[in-house]
Amino acid sequence: MDVELAKKETQDAVTQVKRTSLEAAQVELERQGLSCNLVSERLLVGVSSVCRWDVEAKMEVIAFVQRVPGMLTHEKILQDLKSLPSWVEQHKVGDKCPPFGFGRCRLKLLVYYADYVAQEAAYEITRTARPREWCGSTFLAAQDAEGKSYILDRGSAPVWGRAFYPELRYRAERLTGGSINALQPPGFPWWIKIFGLVTYLYIFFMAFQIPWILLVFFGTLLLHFLIAALCQSWHDRKQKRKNDADDYLIGHGAYYSDDGDDSHFHVV
Repeated sequence: MDVELAKKETQDAVTQVKRTSLEAAQVELERQGLSCNLVSERLLVGVSSVCRWDVEAKMEVIAFVQRVPGMLTHEKILQDLKSLPSWVEQHKVGDKCPPFGFGRCRLKLLVYYADYVAQEAAYEITRTARPREWCGSTFLAAQDAEGKSYILDRGSAPVWGRAFYPELRYRAERLTGGSINALQPPGFPWWIKIFGLVTYLYIFFMAFQIPWILLVFFGTLLLHFLIAALCQSWHDRKQKRKNDADDYLIGHGAYYSDDGDDSHFHVV
């Protein structure tokens, strides 16, 4: 009897460690450089605005962390995605220069802490990111009472927004207790950064020819955006067959389950 009680207490302790609270999320967001505002006992908002020279853009990150009592449903996620633009307008940072789509991008992260995650909601989280924006990305994640994480696997955002998926996934895993060891989010490959440095040097030397400076600047900037976006698109092409297989299973009565590391679809 004592052995079973000890096992139960140990399991409860492990579950308690896995689960993440809004207070712990606030500490993690502040560690990542976001300014946090605890709007209510169920909503935490973190914002940051930094200049990223590796992508030659000003990047804004807005994280919405919610405590959902009971079950997280598909309708709840869709309702939040519809309300997301107004939320961003209320908590946005910085000014509107440069304009979005040219030297400016916005990353939005929605994280839920729920007691239970419905199957439809898990599918929405792991497969779809909306609304679709060319210069931004919406990333969904959730954690249930057992410490199980549901994180976006393949989204429908444009290529430029998908280029930031590794960074958004890192932030989501940090907020949902994912098993990661890196202290910093993954960046772009080294050749992207070298290309950015060459771009700056090229613009500097071409500045001596004033009539061509604007053409050179805009041309190299757009080319850099294209390369930075395509550096992640190969992953989608690589998993195209796997996506088709998953869609086939879902169309024939499959449901989704996540063991914390890999995604699995089971036919019922």
